[in-house]
Amino acid sequence: VITQNKFIRIILKAKVKTSTSLKSIQSDAESLLNMITADTVQRKRIKYIDVFNNYKSEKNYLLTLSKIRNTPIDSPNEKEKWMQFQLLRTVQSFIGEYKNYEDGIKTFESSRQIKVNDMLADGVYKNEEALRKIAEFSKDTRIVILNENHWYPNHRILASKVLKILKSEGYTYLAVEAVNKEKDSVFNKIGYPLRSTGYYVQEPFFGQFLREAKQLEYTVKGYDEEIIANREISQAKNIKKILDSNPKAKILVYAGVDHVLEDEKNKRMAFYLKKYTGIDPLTINQVELVGDSKEDIVLFPSSMFKEKSNNIKTGTDYLLLNNISRKYEDYYESIKEVKVTLKKVNKRQDKSKPCLVSVYMYDEYKTYKSGSVPIINKICFPIDDTIKIDLPRGNFWIDILDSSNQNLFTGNIKNMNMDVKHQ
Repeated sequence: VITQNKFIRIILKAKVKTSTSLKSIQSDAESLLNMITADTVQRKRIKYIDVFNNYKSEKNYLLTLSKIRNTPIDSPNEKEKWMQFQLLRTVQSFIGEYKNYEDGIKTFESSRQIKVNDMLADGVYKNEEALRKIAEFSKDTRIVILNENHWYPNHRILASKVLKILKSEGYTYLAVEAVNKEKDSVFNKIGYPLRSTGYYVQEPFFGQFLREAKQLEYTVKGYDEEIIANREISQAKNIKKILDSNPKAKILVYAGVDHVLEDEKNKRMAFYLKKYTGIDPLTINQVELVGDSKEDIVLFPSSMFKEKSNNIKTGTDYLLLNNISRKYEDYYESIKEVKVTLKKVNKRQDKSKPCLVSVYMYDEYKTYKSGSVPIINKICFPIDDTIKIDLPRGNFWIDILDSSNQNLFTGNIKNMNMDVKHQ
């Protein structure tokens, strides 16, 4: 806090003078200035979302988490507490198997869980049968809309499964809310996501979802415009443009949370898309249900919940319970725990602090460097300058950063399911 007639001067100097380093310093300086307050009145005006926006471009998620946790807000109200909770879960979800994330999700879900085991009757489908039914239902329309919670990585794993089954039914377009509509042409050209493709896209499972879409020869389109009078109408009109340009197109729309609702009461994107196109979409909500079933996937007709007094939103055709594992070893084939000796590690004072391991596809990283999207992020605590990490078979670039943004290791590592090699 700056008292009257007191001044602070901040001087930042780049180690290497490049356009990138200068932009980084400018960003850091602006962030520092935004965190300095003139008095206690100004202190109360700071919001978690402002701090998040200042650091959202930072690829070291440990640093971003630290800033959000330590934002100097005096007695935040319930709205601000909820915002902080969501922002922390969002950034933590990018890190993968992270205890703080899992604990937060358990807290969030504890008050929402309902009993569904006694509802597993005719018309309710599980696991592979559920996916086959989605494919079957998709034949009656040209638009399938699936939603996600932006801080649930396993929603992207389910979306990848839906991509595959819809391909065989003639679906060739993937419209994604989280993809920057000004950057989708770049993605379609190079075939893999970049950090600039969209903020949520940098979560590893989201990146894999888009890579798989390209491998399946989908055309990916962004459609969202957040700063607009009516976001729902804008989204619907942008998706309609795909159909206007290709009247025979079949589209999987991957939306955020409630945009999937097609009922007249809520009037969200799906409602307007149905109105403007005259096409009744197949709508599947995988955000709404938290249940006691241990099955990976359970697909319920929404009508089963309309008479229940549990505040469940039923404005879609189906509700899907998603319990798919978020663990990398359950997702990647031929994954192997490897012991990596950090030959290029820098000296650091406190080895008890966590560090962030980011694993990139080597060919992507060598072209786009820090603009690339990792396939794995993991928290680790090096012991004797050594870490253990699960890697699938392949050629990777690995970066390791600590919470103070010190680079501990950067280099190419090949895992050919034998001894790990450093270059």
